[in-house]
Amino acid sequence: MKALVLSCNTGEGHNAAGRAIQDACTQRGIHCDFADALRFTGELFSKGISGGYVSITKYSPRIFKFIYDAGGLISNTNRRYSPAYLLNRPAAARMGEFIREGGYDTVFLTHLFPAETITALHRNGRIEANTFAVATDYTCYPFWAELTPTRFVSPHARINEEYLQRGISPEKLLTTGIPVSPRFSVTVPRDEARRQLGIPTDRPAYLIMSGSMGFGHLDQLADEILRRQGNEVTLLMLCGRNARLIEHLRQRFGDRENLRLIPFTREIPLYMDASDVLFSKPGGLTSTEAIVKNIPLIHTAPIPGCETCNAEFFYRLGMSYHAIQVEDQAEYAYRLVTEPDLARDMRDAQRFNSHPNSAFDLVDYAKSLLD
Repeated sequence: MKALVLSCNTGEGHNAAGRAIQDACTQRGIHCDFADALRFTGELFSKGISGGYVSITKYSPRIFKFIYDAGGLISNTNRRYSPAYLLNRPAAARMGEFIREGGYDTVFLTHLFPAETITALHRNGRIEANTFAVATDYTCYPFWAELTPTRFVSPHARINEEYLQRGISPEKLLTTGIPVSPRFSVTVPRDEARRQLGIPTDRPAYLIMSGSMGFGHLDQLADEILRRQGNEVTLLMLCGRNARLIEHLRQRFGDRENLRLIPFTREIPLYMDASDVLFSKPGGLTSTEAIVKNIPLIHTAPIPGCETCNAEFFYRLGMSYHAIQVEDQAEYAYRLVTEPDLARDMRDAQRFNSHPNSAFDLVDYAKSLLD
């Protein structure tokens, strides 16, 4: 088996799922490469799409919601070719040549865009590799049903009915869950994790994540928590790659002893082990990592679209709390650390619904098709 992961730089979640698959392949002794699918259309196209996505979701979420909702309406029509397909079809020749010359027999697709390009190759009979369209959110995306992969990888059995309603045949569904890095399945005891990170052990610690690009109104949430709990709590604020956000928070809060600003880091699993509560926007990948880590979770305001679906799904199954207002978010966190039964019930729901071995199960299944 020789595998290829095709992702896109529109947020870190798609890439993180792809890297999890690549890690699982490596641990199984399988060669696996990773590539940005947009590169097959050109470097300028890749930067334009990635930059445009970040700008719209960060500064104009209502526009993003309009685009997402419009995609849902268009995908329910009888159009032969969707806008998403037409946008990505020009990359088919170069992508097909890359797959053939690389000798890849298995291709994992962690974003709609490369999945659309692969569909163009399928329609022209120019690809023989097994292909897997991997969802990284808890919903069926617009245009997903027009794809032609070997299998659709569903995030959870409860989502399968949504896939079937979109016209995807049940034999095409593979319910192995959203792939997460094996690092999230390794648990470091809380006090040891805090010792390694230099975090006090005598008070609760809240981990506040803004996503890789630094989304959200972290200053308002921090203000509310500190107003309620003062120095009785430690705030760990992961700010991603947003240098402007870090500087803003530094000016706002100064050098408070119980508030730590953390730029982009690869030690997120350890920070989760060290914390009592996680605040995060409801990205599919981060939310999945959280329930694998089994940490009480509070979803903050979502980017409209997939993240709204994620928040509703997690709340419905008891795996998180969800609130738009920072006052409610802070109240939920306080209750989770002062009422042990609430945290216990949430952890139980997370354990019941998580798929810690999702990446390995997907890779093993892909290999079984070849065997």
